[in-house]
Amino acid sequence: MATLEKGKPAVPDHWLLKLGAFTVSFLVLYTVTVLVLETLEFRGKTLFCRVTGYHVKPGIGGSYTLQRFREITAYDDLDILFVGSSHCYRSFDPRLFAQAGLKTFNIGSTGQTPLNSYYLLRKYLSEVNPGLVVFEVFPHILQNDGFKSFVDVARNTPLSGEVVAMGLRTGNPHALNVCAAVYLRRLLKPLEQERQHPEKDEHYVEGGYVERNQTGNDGDRYRGSLSVNPQQMRYLKKAIELVTSRNSRILLVTQPLPLSTRNGTANYAAVNEQVRQLAGKCGVPYIDFNDRLVLDDRLHFFDWHHLNAEGVRLFNRQVLELVELRHSLAANSTGSIMSQVRHGVHLGKSASPGIGGKP
Repeated sequence: MATLEKGKPAVPDHWLLKLGAFTVSFLVLYTVTVLVLETLEFRGKTLFCRVTGYHVKPGIGGSYTLQRFREITAYDDLDILFVGSSHCYRSFDPRLFAQAGLKTFNIGSTGQTPLNSYYLLRKYLSEVNPGLVVFEVFPHILQNDGFKSFVDVARNTPLSGEVVAMGLRTGNPHALNVCAAVYLRRLLKPLEQERQHPEKDEHYVEGGYVERNQTGNDGDRYRGSLSVNPQQMRYLKKAIELVTSRNSRILLVTQPLPLSTRNGTANYAAVNEQVRQLAGKCGVPYIDFNDRLVLDDRLHFFDWHHLNAEGVRLFNRQVLELVELRHSLAANSTGSIMSQVRHGVHLGKSASPGIGGKP
């Protein structure tokens, strides 16, 4: 029977039944379609990947995201948490920081933009409780929307509210498709049963670092200009505010890049200045290590933007010297290493006093 409401035409009950039946049929068909596309493979790729262009199978690719985010559950009360793109997980070696008595972890991931970093910090910041967050800012990543990184995170970590929100905020229409494919895949094979596949010429180090010893950056060059995505700058600010609101300090850094890459990026200095101004407004330091450390394009990089193991060693030595934590501070009269990091340490002449945002 149709329902009659005063002043409005009646809606026949059979139309409501048809709408409900259509909705249920659509959801069933959509679920079956996604499940079939993710189950069937052709020439080493699932049909879902061939249709959408995105893998949701965990444990593949050189980022070691599955292994990294499995490990993080065993960490808490960190001295330093590193966050950022592939330049983060390829640029900070936890073994070097451990030699200085520092407990660190690296949640960098491939293509990670400030948008992705913000949602990862929302998920993990309270769990690992770092005294200092070192936020790696690769100028070229600021032009991206963050969807590539979302896919990498979604397929290799538990499907949480933060991960879903991350995907939706990228604005990519495939975000829901990826979430659906990941969820349905895990009904068939839980994430705990998946394994991390190793990559040739790469070595994973516990704590989130991926080491590569290759040298000879020959013929691999970048030429172009950068168009900064305003949303990424907004999320960089949100990430800074999130970290400081949790009583942690934050330091923004840009890792050393080949001179050919900086020279080939027409507006490199202008983009860096945008980051510097934002950091200044938020009251946190930003350091571009290209102003401090001169490396050899061929000897210290394996492509046009990633450090090799020797480059990492030189860079990390600079970082440790910068924060005056190269040597163990456990016996210092001001207290433990964690206490010193939480209360700020000297940053040197080109940065503001203290590490990030807290008096």
